Amino acid sequence: MLRHKLKSHARELVFASHKPHVFSVTFLYILIVMMLAMIIGNLSDFGRVQAEMLDQMWTVMADTVRIGENAAFSLPVFRVTLFGSFFFVASTLLAWMVDLGYLYYARGIVRADSGLGYRSLLEGFNYFAKAVLLRLISGMAISLGMLLFVLPGLIFSAAFSQVNLLLLDYPDKSVRWYFGESVRLMNGHKREYLFLQLSFIGWIFLQALPFLGHAVRVFLTPYMSITFVNYYHHLTGRGPENKEDGWQRPGMF
Repeated sequence: MLRHKLKSHARELVFASHKPHVFSVTFLYILIVMMLAMIIGNLSDFGRVQAEMLDQMWTVMADTVRIGENAAFSLPVFRVTLFGSFFFVASTLLAWMVDLGYLYYARGIVRADSGLGYRSLLEGFNYFAKAVLLRLISGMAISLGMLLFVLPGLIFSAAFSQVNLLLLDYPDKSVRWYFGESVRLMNGHKREYLFLQLSFIGWIFLQALPFLGHAVRVFLTPYMSITFVNYYHHLTGRGPENKEDGWQRPGMF
């Protein structure tokens, strides 16, 4: 079965001998992402509103218990400030670039590229403008689809799932081309892709466990990333077992 084949190959690569090891690079990646999330949560306008909402929720719950009936709850006023907006935008963009850098690293692991390591996490900055546009457009389309109805959001998510790997392979193409080629590659494969995502659901729940969840994340992050790089190779004509140099994607252009 394709799903088992892709995941089995991913596990082999995760535990294979690399310098630095996959887990070390992943740990640094997770640490950076967590630090950026803390900045967004504590210094941005979004983080301020979120903190105010949590404080008000606890107050409402306490008042409800005290008076014996439901207390009033009102949403805090969202005030946009230059200081808060800067930290939100800067931290979000940095997180996006590090995400792309980690995908670059996972792609290199699958292809046995040389020179991979901690610096690979910075590779996303080489594609900054197009990476931001791809993230914004796909994110808005998926969010809109989810708001209208869950199914369109899932369809958009699957249809646009290959844009970042296409960007890494073909940095000179247009943003429109990445979306069009991703949609073409995923034609007839959306259900297959969604079931591949669902096959990790047990691991994802384990991430929520205290203490153990952090260790699970260090394993699950490269496991999933490498699996989806393998899937991209399957779509483009290069299976996990095909490692020869100079390969071509049959019928892609």
